[in-house]
Formats: sequence, C-alpha cells, structure tokens
Amino acid sequence: MLGAVGIEAIHPERCSIDLDQRDAGVIATTVVASTCSSSNWFRTLSSAGVHGCSQPSFADLSSSLACSQTPALTGDVTASAGSCATTIAANAVTNAKVATMAAYTLKCNTGGSTATPSDIDVSALTLKASPGASDLVLIQDVSASNAFKKTTVGALGGGGSGVTSLNTETGALVQWPTPQGRITLTSNTPVLAASVTAATTSYYTASAAGKNVPIYNGSAVVVRQLCVAGTVGACELSVALGSNWAASSNYDWFVGLDSGTLRLCSGPDWSAGAVAGSNTVGASVRGTGAGSTDIEKIDGLPTNKNSMACRYNNTTTFTCAAHQCTHVGTTRTGSAGQVSFTYGASGTAGTFNLWNAFNQEYLCSTSNDPASGGIYSYSSSTVRQADASAVNQFNFVTGAAGSSLDAIYYVTPRSSTLGAQYNFGLALNSTNTIDAGSNQLFPGTANFNMSVTVSDVFKGVLGANFISANEQGDGSNAITIITIGNTHLQRLKVCGFW
Repeated sequence: MLGAVGIEAIHPERCSIDLDQRDAGVIATTVVASTCSSSNWFRTLSSAGVHGCSQPSFADLSSSLACSQTPALTGDVTASAGSCATTIAANAVTNAKVATMAAYTLKCNTGGSTATPSDIDVSALTLKASPGASDLVLIQDVSASNAFKKTTVGALGGGGSGVTSLNTETGALVQWPTPQGRITLTSNTPVLAASVTAATTSYYTASAAGKNVPIYNGSAVVVRQLCVAGTVGACELSVALGSNWAASSNYDWFVGLDSGTLRLCSGPDWSAGAVAGSNTVGASVRGTGAGSTDIEKIDGLPTNKNSMACRYNNTTTFTCAAHQCTHVGTTRTGSAGQVSFTYGASGTAGTFNLWNAFNQEYLCSTSNDPASGGIYSYSSSTVRQADASAVNQFNFVTGAAGSSLDAIYYVTPRSSTLGAQYNFGLALNSTNTIDAGSNQLFPGTANFNMSVTVSDVFKGVLGANFISANEQGDGSNAITIITIGNTHLQRLKVCGFW
C-alpha cells in the first residue's frame, strides 16, 4: 500500500517529492526536476504532477522597501544607492519643463527681499515718474550681437551718440525747450488776471507754452514734465510758504531733481552768501559765493551758480548741486511767508511782487488817488509824492537786470494865477526827485484846467523797486489837482513783462 505523500517547496524555482514508505514493501521512486523562468515563482501543482510558475505581484509582498535597499537614480532626478534623498540634476530643468507664462510677461521678483518669482508685465512694476540721471535702463546692443547691457537715464537724455548730418551739421544732436511753466500764486492759473493779496502758496504751473522744464544734471540738459500725460486739471508743482520765508525779502525760485523727485524750491534770500547781498528796496542785489542764490547760465539755461539748500516747504530743504536747478522766477515777501500780486485801483497802489523768467506776459497796473473831495492843492517848491500818498506809486520785483517798464502819469492841475507853475513827473525809487517831468505854466485864465501826461521807460531795473508819481509847486501859488472819481483826470499806469 502506498504510504502518505509529503510535498515541500524548497526553492522558488525548484521542487522535490519525497515518498515515505509506511507499509511493508519497497516502492521505487523517481525525482523530477523543474525550473521556473527568471523572476517567476513556483505557485501551483496539478494532480498530474505538473507545477505552475508565475511572476509575483506587489500584492504578494508585505512591509515597505527600506531606503537602504533603494538603487541609485539617474536622469533629471538623481539619488545615491541606499538613499531616499533626491536632487534635481544641474541643467536638467529646460525651458520646456518650466510652467508656461502669459504673453508679454517677465519672470522675476519685484520685491525688496527673497521671494518666489512670479510672472508680471511691465505695468505691474513700480512707477518712477521722474527718473534720476543715474538710474539704470536695460538695453540690447545691436552692435554687440544683441548683448544685453545697461545705460543711465542721463546718457539717454544726452541725445545719443550723434547724427550723421542734419542740415549739413554733424555731431551730437542735443535739443531741449526753454522752461514752459510760470510761477503763480493761484493753482492752475499761469497768468494772474486778478489781484492776489498775501498768498501763502507758490505754484509753478504749466502754461500755454507747455509743461516741460529742462534741468542740467551735471553732464547734460535733460527734460522733465510737470505732470504725466493725460493729466486733467492742474499740472503743476507747489510749495506752502511759512516763516522761513522772511518778511520783505527777495527769493529766487528753481525747479530741480531731489534724488529723482521733481521739486519747486526757493534758494536763500538775496542777502545770503559769502559776499552778502541786499533785499533793500532800490538797492537789491544778490549775494555771491558759497550759500548764495547767485545765478549763472549753463548752455544758455539760468541756474544756481553755487551749491545751495533749496527749500520746498517751511522746514525741509535739499542740496542742489551747482547748476543743477533751473531758475524760473523771483518773488518778494510782504509779511513773512506771504507774497502779493495786486493790480492798482482807486485808492490802491499796484504791487507786482512776482516775476517770471520765462513765458512772460505784458501786464499793466493802474492806480488812482481818490483825494478827499476829489481835489487837493499844493504850492510848495519841495518835491514830494503826489498828494503825499503812497497810492501814487507802483511796487515791483524783477529777477533780471534786463527788465524794463513803461510808466505814464496822467494829471489835471488847475490855477487862475498868471504865471503859476506846476512841475510833475516820475521817479525810480524816490519820492523827492523827478527823473522825467513836465513843467506847466498857467496863462492866468480863471479856473484853467490842464490835462497833461508824462511818460518814461525805466530800463535795467533789478530786484525790489518802486516807481513814484511826484509833484512840485512854485513855492507861492496854490495849484489845485483834480482827482474826482475819474481815472482819466489823474492816474499812474505802469506796464511790463511779468
């Protein structure tokens, strides 16, 4: 009788059959060898003695692969054998493997510290409305195989390397406009058509000429604009005045760049400087040397001759290097921190304490002396201001010695005395002299009225001055002056470019 059969799997690729004799007798045995192919395990044995092989699946396995059992990785991601730490290989991430970008964008970090890059377009960058001359600009050099290089805003403003020929002229082409704004005392009002008294803000506003202002940056003249394109309304710079603009003082106004920021600012008053100047009416002169507001032209542009502290509010200044602020006008204070531009009227003297260096307008002031009862009389041979009244003068400031003014004085004297004389005229910075006058001799007709005028052109006036209408009698005969409510009978008119 055949004894029990025991089957033992002894190798994943081999098997053996042991036949044990349990009863008496001898059984002949045969061992059949069988081999599974590579990577296959013995899995089944049929009743006919045929065994089956198959490749195991991960479901047949348990536990996890230890890092020490991992092989080395190569390719875009690398790892050492026996390690789970992976590394992206150098130069493995090509442009094709990077995330796609929106059209016309840059991948960069726009912040001021380490950060994940992002895709942006140029409009997302911070705007610098007034770039400084030393600010950098990215360029592509076509003469160097389109290599990317850098240059400065100042170098671009210099007009490039030149032109081959322009109207037969060769060399560097540099072109810039004269300053196009105007100093004023009312926002968005380049020309003051009405009086402004004791203003506490100065403006430099765009005029009919435009909004550009040229500024020398130390190597070339660059052009800046008072406002960005498309600005509706006021296109201007402004400064709030205060106690640091001393009373009865002359100040020059400039436009310059403060670390790239376009500013309107004033220099020190005219008395400042290594060689002191003066703010005195009739004797105004700018100081010179260090710390002064002296003016010097560079490339025809009036600028600050010396480095100076340029004030743009009551407590703050910035240092403007020599020649790097453009002179645009001059003002004179009344009380501290106040400037007036008033037209003459009946009982009011004209005061033009604001002068523009560019885009000047021809403006006139007319004042009339409303004497008590419409008449007054004078007989003394001492020269005095007409009716001893400051209404009969015009006060003004200019910032250049080439300024000139047209003045005319209308007066209607009356006398019934034969041979009576009346002398009247105009004087610069004097109430007791007559520079340009007329001597009237009366014929002795009762209540004889004369409507007479005298005019003069005052040239080369600089700084704070006044023009006075003055008079003189003959020392014995009283002359009656008619002023009654009619400016055609008596008035002082002064015109000039402001």
